Amino acid sequence: FTLPELNKMSSQFTAHPPAYNQAALLTLKAHFDNYVAETKSLTDTIIKKFTNVFGFYDAVFSDSYEMLVLVTEFTTSFYTARHILRYGCDEYFRFSRELLSFERQRELMALLQAE
Repeated sequence: FTLPELNKMSSQFTAHPPAYNQAALLTLKAHFDNYVAETKSLTDTIIKKFTNVFGFYDAVFSDSYEMLVLVTEFTTSFYTARHILRYGCDEYFRFSRELLSFERQRELMALLQAE
């Protein structure tokens, strides 16, 4: 709901008798419950798709730079990063940790070889 919609509903609640308000609140609650259920279902679908993408990349590319590109793209994409931050994605966090560890090892090896 937008703020103007909520303000309109609020004014309607105060303009009607309590019995009407109770029915209106039940209707509003039903709409909100439906919205929450739809959002949860959509979120579950998105998480499954993320899981499938990481599973595919892991099976096809394994420890290659393509996985690094994928994790970087998910990290830099505003909406993807926000979704992962809000709802989580175990595979993203796992591969992100592994790639950070791998990159750090490469940096350390480069430093050792330079000396």
